[in-house]
Amino acid sequence: MAREAPTIWLTPDEEAQLRKLAHAPSTPQALAFRARLILRCHSRSGVPRNDHVAQELGCAADTVSKWRGRFFRERLAGLFDRPRPGRPRAFSPGGPTPGPVSGHDEAGRRGRPGRALVLG
Repeated sequence: MAREAPTIWLTPDEEAQLRKLAHAPSTPQALAFRARLILRCHSRSGVPRNDHVAQELGCAADTVSKWRGRFFRERLAGLFDRPRPGRPRAFSPGGPTPGPVSGHDEAGRRGRPGRALVLG
């Protein structure tokens, strides 16, 4: 027998925050998707099945189950990304930082021609 999906009841404040996250252009897409998922699972008339919600949103039923369960346990805080394990990123998300350049760029800056690739 299949497990029963947790029933999601939203307070008016939670519903307003989820709608804001789902429709704001500056919200990261993953977070907006999770907000739409929870809004769809909100129980106004019965509990929608995970496979039906998954089909509507174009994702796997396991994805619906994961985020529905996390929201049920942690509420809005559960929808945000958790820190990833392991070593932190070695670069900034804004793009490359100025630093040493490779030998090919260095030779071109000094006015010396780089090596030409001769085929054939």
